[in-house]
Amino acid sequence: GINASTWDKPVCQKMASWKSKLSDLYQRGKDAASKLGKTQNGHHGKASADAHETPDVKPSKRNGAVALKPPRDESDQLSDTVPEEEEASLSKDLGEKIDLEAPPGILDFGPYAMRHFSPQSSGSPIAYIVVVGFHHRQGPVVEFTYPSPPAANTEQAKREQEEIFNPIPFLALPDAAHCSDDSFIYFVLPTSTGVLFCVGCYRQIDVSSLANAGDYVRNKVQKAVVVVSRVPFFGSILTRLEIVTHAYFEQKNFESHELLSSFYDNLNSLHFETMDYAQIYVGLSPRRLFKVLREKAFLLLKLLMLEGRILIFSSTPNRVCTSVLGLVSLIPGLITCGFRSDGIANSQQQFDRYGLPFAAFHQDCVMHPYISLEQMYCFTKKGYLLGTTNGMIFEHGAAKPDAAVNIDTGKIELLNKRISASLSLSSKEKKIASQICRAVDSTWSDAVDTVSNTGQEGQSQWEGSDDWIRSEVSTYLKGLLGKVAAIMKRGTRTSAAVVECADRLSDYNVRWVQQWLQTVNFQQWMVLHDESIYDQEFYDDPRNLPRNGLVTISFPNGDEFRGELKKGKRNGHGIYMDTNNGGRYEGGWMDDKREGHGRLVIDSEQFLYEGDWKGDMRQGPGRLLHKGSQYNGYFIKNQFHGQGTMIDADGNIYEGEWQNGQMHGIGKYIAKNGEVYTGEFRCNKRHGMGQCVYPDGSMYSGSWQDDKRNGEGNLVEPSGDRFEGLFRDDMKNGNGSLTTVSADRLEGVWKDNNPMNGVWSIFYHNGDKFTGECQYFVPQGKGTCKYENGDAYDGSWVNGVREGAGVCFYANGDCFEGTFHDNSREGRGKLTKVSGDIVEAIWEHDEMLTETSVTWKKGDYIPPEERNKVLQLAESNHHNHTNSDGEITSPFALGDEEDLQLADEETAREEELLNSKSGTASGTSYSHSADHQNNNNSNTTTHEPLNLKSTEDLDKWWEGFVEGKDDVTANIDTDNTGLRVSESDFDI
Repeated sequence: GINASTWDKPVCQKMASWKSKLSDLYQRGKDAASKLGKTQNGHHGKASADAHETPDVKPSKRNGAVALKPPRDESDQLSDTVPEEEEASLSKDLGEKIDLEAPPGILDFGPYAMRHFSPQSSGSPIAYIVVVGFHHRQGPVVEFTYPSPPAANTEQAKREQEEIFNPIPFLALPDAAHCSDDSFIYFVLPTSTGVLFCVGCYRQIDVSSLANAGDYVRNKVQKAVVVVSRVPFFGSILTRLEIVTHAYFEQKNFESHELLSSFYDNLNSLHFETMDYAQIYVGLSPRRLFKVLREKAFLLLKLLMLEGRILIFSSTPNRVCTSVLGLVSLIPGLITCGFRSDGIANSQQQFDRYGLPFAAFHQDCVMHPYISLEQMYCFTKKGYLLGTTNGMIFEHGAAKPDAAVNIDTGKIELLNKRISASLSLSSKEKKIASQICRAVDSTWSDAVDTVSNTGQEGQSQWEGSDDWIRSEVSTYLKGLLGKVAAIMKRGTRTSAAVVECADRLSDYNVRWVQQWLQTVNFQQWMVLHDESIYDQEFYDDPRNLPRNGLVTISFPNGDEFRGELKKGKRNGHGIYMDTNNGGRYEGGWMDDKREGHGRLVIDSEQFLYEGDWKGDMRQGPGRLLHKGSQYNGYFIKNQFHGQGTMIDADGNIYEGEWQNGQMHGIGKYIAKNGEVYTGEFRCNKRHGMGQCVYPDGSMYSGSWQDDKRNGEGNLVEPSGDRFEGLFRDDMKNGNGSLTTVSADRLEGVWKDNNPMNGVWSIFYHNGDKFTGECQYFVPQGKGTCKYENGDAYDGSWVNGVREGAGVCFYANGDCFEGTFHDNSREGRGKLTKVSGDIVEAIWEHDEMLTETSVTWKKGDYIPPEERNKVLQLAESNHHNHTNSDGEITSPFALGDEEDLQLADEETAREEELLNSKSGTASGTSYSHSADHQNNNNSNTTTHEPLNLKSTEDLDKWWEGFVEGKDDVTANIDTDNTGLRVSESDFDI
């Protein structure tokens, strides 16, 4: 039932009026039955009036709906039953097609019953944020809920939680979710406490990109983030959810939920209770429905009013759910499923006058934008409007749809021949449907209409737009209701009166009208509509037209007013024509000011406004056209304020939130050049978090300030390269990471869109990692590179290759220290093996040479540390000596084998001579053959032994030795015995 405490006084008064009207209707019916009925004796008169006196009747309510006849209850002290013969006579007299004894529950609207929403009495607008994941064994499961559901301590609490959380996993990850990397879904949850409206964004990503990739079995991870809401603002919620879902997946860590809990608080801070119908309709596009189904979309509208069985299919989940809701949005107010709030009160007053929305959804006729295989129970209902992505549902034996719709092919198949004739469009209906299709075709843009499918399209009332289509359908429905109301006002307020005047309803297909009279929504409408909506053309005699304040006033300046007056002022509906500027206003008035819904046209200024007024100013939902610009949305004090869409004269489009005439809040801007921005605005500028897709194909997601990219952001270049980092003044500035299309990742500092020279970290796609100095991404200077095979290099780089001194550590444990050229070991170097052996040699093209030649030029300097080595080598009594750099350190000029033999003979003689002398045992003496041109010992000159005990002695001897010499050459054959010195550091 309805709790009167949640309704304001006017609503309660109107309910009392409905009760009174139904009592009168019932009593008139009884009177008619009494006049026409017969007693069992065959006499005309009051049937059993004496024996069965009927007191005053008060209509009953069933869950907020008014029953045509009170239910029979023997325990009821006020018996209001009617004898069977009297009831039969009543039915016959009225020509009723409806069974007055309605089956129990037929008017029980359950979750679709009217309910007024306010955060104070109804709870927060957002009930839950839910994360659903696909488990490889269990299928889709709820992984996270914020806030946590309260403990289910009672059976009712347990049932309420099951109504919410049991179906969510199968709806959030729809059957065709695996066919798309990211998309969205709308669905509803009819519960015992009302309808919950759900918006979900689902994605699938590669496991390899996750921080905890090892925890997953499948190659792909499928997850969905769902907003479970008590308010029907699908598109407005989706716009925000898409940004948050993207950020949630970019974390690469699904165990972190701080972002979602913050999003929950942010959504609940919005004042949904003050938002109007323009924001409810965001993202619900009948425009695409007429584009695909053509004139047959109008046929579905009429079948929906008959409470028929409609099953809509598409292989794409978001397309099927938006198609279902787009169809529902054609009937004014029906999309709310019983939701009421202060924000939609002004529009709802207009709907109430016409008895709208129709009660098309109730316990025996349900609506689901998307259903899963787990919801087959819907087929047990008398009527339904369902969306699905599973073609097998059509094969279900209980489905039996009246109309099967394929959105992908644009085909509608009528499967119930009984009602197919009733759905034929009249000439007037065909004309309306064709006009809509032409307008859609002439304004259709694949780019714009495709971009808009995520929740912002259809907020401009230019011809062919979503709101224009709804306006055309609304005008059509008001015409139908006005004619039916006029017939009922002229005769009796029953469906029988309508049947009698069916010929006057030929514009709507009489057979369809007769079937509509049998529906639950017509029963409700017959009680709820305002009689003043009658169509005056149905009165035969113009003198009988109710005048009730209708006047025509001509003013001295030529202006004219035609409409209602009350207490000498314009009140109610009226038309004002301004002869000065050609302006014409038609709409509501209150105390001589424009109030309520109205339309103002000023031809001289190319100005048109149609919408709500308050205090002579534009306030509430409306559309405005002015000199090529078009705006459709919400106004406050003549300024754009709230949700709205602007198309300027240049063709730029903005869809989103406004404040004091400026773009402010969440919105989407589609520039004429193809640039599309979705995100936050402040004072007509992009400010906050947002995403921009540029004409060249690049895309930026991140922070904005004063219409420029500022702060952290993510930029995908046309080439496919992706930058993540800091921006300032619309350019990359600060720390950032660039991932190339080849999967290389470069991390460093940027300035004015260019990489700064300095230290960078480069992660190559083959697994190598470089850290060091770079110039424009190329290693230049000192740096370290760790290779995928386990090698590591630390040293000098030139133009991206190893060049100069460096150390290379190999995966097998070896270490090379020396010089490099063009990435290869080149020149002098020392190789320390894992065994501890040390090899010093000359390298060429990364290969160690087997024979080396070193030439010292005259006057070359030997550093002090090398002098000590030379002294040690000299004392070891060897002929051929080199230092660690491969340079000669022996005071001998060595040549071929003959030279070596002479040197050996000379050394032996010198040792013999040395031993024969006294006082020379403390040192080692050398003699040098100055001439090796022949083997004649007699020609050999023997020098006095040299005492080489100190480096000073060596210097002195060396200076004398090299004086006058051009070259000193040493040849070392490492394939022979080679040289052995006492210290392992000098192994050669």
